Amino acid sequence: MISKLSNCSQPARACRPRPIPGDWIEWHALNTAIVQQHRNRIWWQYLKMCATTPGRILSIGCGGGADFQIAPHRFTGSTVVLVDLDRQALALAEERLSRYCDVHIVCGDVRRAIRQVQDEGPFDVVVCGCLSDYLDDRTIISILGELRRRLLRVGGSIVFTNIAAGNPFRVWMEAIADWKLVHRSEPELRKIATAAGFDRLDFSVRRDPTGLTHLVELSVP
Repeated sequence: MISKLSNCSQPARACRPRPIPGDWIEWHALNTAIVQQHRNRIWWQYLKMCATTPGRILSIGCGGGADFQIAPHRFTGSTVVLVDLDRQALALAEERLSRYCDVHIVCGDVRRAIRQVQDEGPFDVVVCGCLSDYLDDRTIISILGELRRRLLRVGGSIVFTNIAAGNPFRVWMEAIADWKLVHRSEPELRKIATAAGFDRLDFSVRRDPTGLTHLVELSVP
């Protein structure tokens, strides 16, 4: 269904899905704000990485590297390290990106990866994507602190996103889609950053255009 919608070159009216209940539900879900916020995350991460190129980029929980694929040629001359638990997704991301830049992949959890990629750093930008959506405060604090101490160069930054508290789609996501995320407020994210060793002036946060997601950047001056 997704491929039908995205690849269709006919007028919008002709591209409407057939009136099959399951297809209609999927089409509606793909056009809701909660799905758009995910697209906004990817675009924001892409812009943050482009701002450092050519440079050294670490992407944790990269999946198939959707943010790199917006315009992979923009990363020409960069060194990119990709980390994910899904080996097939890593292979796909590497295949798509390796023609443009130097790519290294690490399959495993984030804590093990931090130790494994130390020799690849220090990095200009570390992208953690939506990692914090699935981890508790203590784990996020530990990971951010390790990244700051071990992998980030002076002047570098860590960027990540987090679904915002007060999300009106939460009941639908959890009850129907079985999509359970850790929702956080801006004060909670500031508290996490401080506990990880970042000064309040090194922390910036704003909402994506839907208002559903925090876009967070932590820097080392």
